[in-house]
Amino acid sequence: MQARKEGVIRAHGTSCHGMDPLNTSAKNPFVQVDLARINPEGLSMDDPNKPDVVASRLEEMHNAGKGVIGMKIYGEGKMQEADRRDASLRYVLGLGTVDAFIIGFETPEQIDDTFTRTEAALAGLVKKS
Repeated sequence: MQARKEGVIRAHGTSCHGMDPLNTSAKNPFVQVDLARINPEGLSMDDPNKPDVVASRLEEMHNAGKGVIGMKIYGEGKMQEADRRDASLRYVLGLGTVDAFIIGFETPEQIDDTFTRTEAALAGLVKKS
């Protein structure tokens, strides 16, 4: 908190790996930004059987004014099929509570592919609104 007060950092937060830390981070005012694992299949997530439970925690954080950064959008690379990646992007972006997301890439082509898929997912969300 001192580093933020001195302007050394802009925000402080957590990277959650488990439902207990996720639940605590949602309620703790110290947490201003949170990195949380989210995808519709529950792959490599805090509660693998209940993505909607995780999504509700992210909504709680978002509604409290916390920044939410999504991780494991492609399930730690387990979503190899294009339709699964598209579905995950639509799900995460459609939540309206994830401010940004991070994905690990191994090739520049994967980056380009995700940009294209993200643009398509966002365009689909705008058309439905």
